[in-house]
Amino acid sequence: MIKRNQDNKVATLSAYLVIGIALLTISFTVKDPQWLKIGLLVLAIVFMGTISAQLLRETRRRRNDEG
Repeated sequence: MIKRNQDNKVATLSAYLVIGIALLTISFTVKDPQWLKIGLLVLAIVFMGTISAQLLRETRRRRNDEG
């Protein structure tokens, strides 16, 4: 049961990471309002950094539980 919850958490974090990558690509396609481009870029970087850190923490926790 615990392993299943961990797998669901990793899948959810990975999906959020995909959303961050999508925000990043959208920020590069926006041309007209410069503030929107910069805002999306900052949001994507912060979002991806946070989610990546949580995903790394969860991966390390899983390795420690197995080993």
